Amino acid sequence: MLFHIEYDLFSDLKERAQAYFADMSEEEIATEFPEGMTVIGRWHDIANGAGLMIADVSSEEALASWMYGWSSLATFPVVKPVLDDGSARRLIQTMEDMSDLDEDED
Repeated sequence: MLFHIEYDLFSDLKERAQAYFADMSEEEIATEFPEGMTVIGRWHDIANGAGLMIADVSSEEALASWMYGWSSLATFPVVKPVLDDGSARRLIQTMEDMSDLDEDED
């Protein structure tokens, strides 16, 4: 399942958090995410200590584990499921078909 995740660094810890991230080794970056979580993309608003990412997550535990790892430095005000184009179109079409059935019953 794809998730849109936004983060906000605690303002008093912004410089510390950014330095920690900047100094992460390639190995630390490679192992930052738990099994069951793959990052599609991550974008940072460095000036404001915020950012967002899209991740493919197979379980709530994987997502919660990753968030917990950063919870001393950031909050996550937005965590919501999102769909790619194909999935969104299929869902909308299914919902339209169900809506048509409801109208036929009236």
